[in-house]
Amino acid sequence: MEEKRRTAFIAGLVDGIATRPAEQERDLTTTLMRRCWPHGGDGVEPVALQWLRRWRPMRLVYEPPECACATGRCGVCN
Repeated sequence: MEEKRRTAFIAGLVDGIATRPAEQERDLTTTLMRRCWPHGGDGVEPVALQWLRRWRPMRLVYEPPECACATGRCGVCN
C-alpha cells in the first residue's frame, strides 16, 4: 500500500505543476531568480573572467602501480 500512496503523491505533484496558473509560474520563477541569482541572472565578476582567461585544462598522467597478483592488472590491485 505504501507504494500506491507514493505513486499517487508523485502523480499529484506532477498534475499540480502541469495545471499551475501562469501567475504562479511567474511568481515561482521570480522567487527562484532572487534566491539563486541575487544580481538578477548570471553575474559577471571581473576576477572570475581573469581566472578563466588563464585557466587551461591540465592533462594528468598517472601510471598505476604494478599488480602484485598472478593475473596482472586485476581490479583489486588497481
